[in-house]
Amino acid sequence: MFVAGYLLFPVLRKTLFEIKILFLGMISAMFIATGITLVTYNLLLCSAFTIDQQKETGSLLTIIGLVLFVTTLITFFRGLGKQ
Repeated sequence: MFVAGYLLFPVLRKTLFEIKILFLGMISAMFIATGITLVTYNLLLCSAFTIDQQKETGSLLTIIGLVLFVTTLITFFRGLGKQ
Protein backbone atom coordinates (compact mmCIF):
# COMPACT_ATOMS: atom_id res chain seq x y z
CA MET A 1 0.00 0.00 0.00
CA PHE A 2 2.86 2.38 0.80
CA VAL A 3 4.58 1.56 -2.50
CA ALA A 4 1.37 2.25 -4.42
CA GLY A 5 0.95 5.56 -2.60
CA TYR A 6 4.59 6.46 -3.25
CA LEU A 7 4.21 5.71 -6.96
CA LEU A 8 0.96 7.67 -7.15
CA PHE A 9 2.59 11.06 -6.50
CA PRO A 10 4.56 11.28 -9.80
CA VAL A 11 1.41 10.29 -11.66
CA LEU A 12 -0.69 12.91 -9.86
CA ARG A 13 1.68 15.67 -10.99
CA LYS A 14 0.78 15.03 -14.62
CA THR A 15 -2.96 14.43 -14.18
CA LEU A 16 -5.81 16.80 -14.78
CA PHE A 17 -6.58 19.47 -12.23
CA GLU A 18 -9.98 17.97 -11.35
CA ILE A 19 -8.57 14.53 -10.66
CA LYS A 20 -5.81 16.00 -8.50
CA ILE A 21 -8.37 17.82 -6.33
CA LEU A 22 -10.53 14.68 -6.12
CA PHE A 23 -7.67 12.51 -4.86
CA LEU A 24 -6.37 15.08 -2.38
CA GLY A 25 -9.88 15.61 -1.02
CA MET A 26 -10.54 11.89 -0.61
CA ILE A 27 -7.20 11.26 1.07
CA SER A 28 -7.68 14.11 3.53
CA ALA A 29 -11.23 12.97 4.35
CA MET A 30 -10.04 9.41 5.00
CA PHE A 31 -7.23 10.60 7.29
CA ILE A 32 -9.60 12.84 9.25
CA ALA A 33 -12.25 10.12 9.58
CA THR A 34 -9.73 7.51 10.72
CA GLY A 35 -8.15 9.93 13.19
CA ILE A 36 -11.48 10.90 14.73
CA THR A 37 -12.46 7.24 15.01
CA LEU A 38 -9.23 6.35 16.78
CA VAL A 39 -9.54 9.27 19.20
CA THR A 40 -13.20 8.88 20.16
CA TYR A 41 -13.43 5.16 20.90
CA ASN A 42 -12.12 3.97 24.26
CA LEU A 43 -11.80 0.37 23.14
CA LEU A 44 -8.93 -1.17 21.25
CA LEU A 45 -9.57 -1.14 17.52
CA CYS A 46 -6.22 -2.79 16.81
CA SER A 47 -4.55 -5.21 19.19
CA ALA A 48 -1.06 -4.03 18.19
CA PHE A 49 -1.50 -0.73 20.06
CA THR A 50 -2.45 0.37 23.54
CA ILE A 51 -5.33 2.82 23.96
CA ASP A 52 -2.88 5.68 24.57
CA GLN A 53 -0.98 4.87 21.38
CA GLN A 54 -4.28 4.60 19.52
CA LYS A 55 -5.37 8.05 20.69
CA GLU A 56 -1.96 9.55 19.83
CA THR A 57 -2.10 8.02 16.35
CA GLY A 58 -5.64 9.31 15.91
CA SER A 59 -4.57 12.82 16.88
CA LEU A 60 -1.70 12.76 14.42
CA LEU A 61 -3.89 11.40 11.63
CA THR A 62 -6.43 14.15 12.26
CA ILE A 63 -3.73 16.81 12.07
CA ILE A 64 -2.28 15.30 8.89
CA GLY A 65 -5.76 15.18 7.37
CA LEU A 66 -6.41 18.82 8.20
CA VAL A 67 -3.06 19.85 6.68
CA LEU A 68 -3.92 17.89 3.53
CA PHE A 69 -7.32 19.57 3.43
CA VAL A 70 -5.70 23.01 3.57
CA THR A 71 -3.30 21.86 0.83
CA THR A 72 -6.31 20.79 -1.23
CA LEU A 73 -7.90 24.21 -0.83
CA ILE A 74 -4.68 25.99 -1.79
CA THR A 75 -4.23 23.73 -4.83
CA PHE A 76 -7.85 24.28 -5.83
CA PHE A 77 -7.69 28.07 -5.69
CA ARG A 78 -4.31 28.18 -7.45
CA GLY A 79 -5.72 25.96 -10.19
CA LEU A 80 -8.73 28.22 -10.62
CA GLY A 81 -6.40 31.14 -11.18
CA LYS A 82 -4.58 29.32 -13.99
CA GLN A 83 -7.71 28.31 -15.85
